[in-house]
Amino acid sequence: MRIAFIAALSVIAAPAFANAAEDWVEIARTDTGGIIYVDNGSLQRSGNVVQGVEKWDHRNDTDAKHRMIVIRAAYDCRARSYRIKSADFTDVDGQPPETYNWTEAESTFQPIEKGSIAESILDHVCARTQ
Repeated sequence: MRIAFIAALSVIAAPAFANAAEDWVEIARTDTGGIIYVDNGSLQRSGNVVQGVEKWDHRNDTDAKHRMIVIRAAYDCRARSYRIKSADFTDVDGQPPETYNWTEAESTFQPIEKGSIAESILDHVCARTQ
């Protein structure tokens, strides 16, 4: 009974856009202890654009407001830009994640800064889906 209850809770708490074929790969670490991952199992290419899921894990960062951020993003490999489609924010208070969704008009493609974590993510997802 206890195992069934825990399994039911994990299904309820799963992000709305979680992918069954999760294959998380560490991409970068921040100076304050955050770890950034990309789910290789979520990557899908259509022309120059790759869509996928990234996770920003700040559980070891005592200064972070959000302990975990799971982002569904689109990356334009040719234009070297990205846009965030949706995100789940898990705060320090342990409440279920808050999900935000943005339309294409609300979140347009933005250029990626050289040397940034976003550039590391872009390079990874574009190379992985060639």
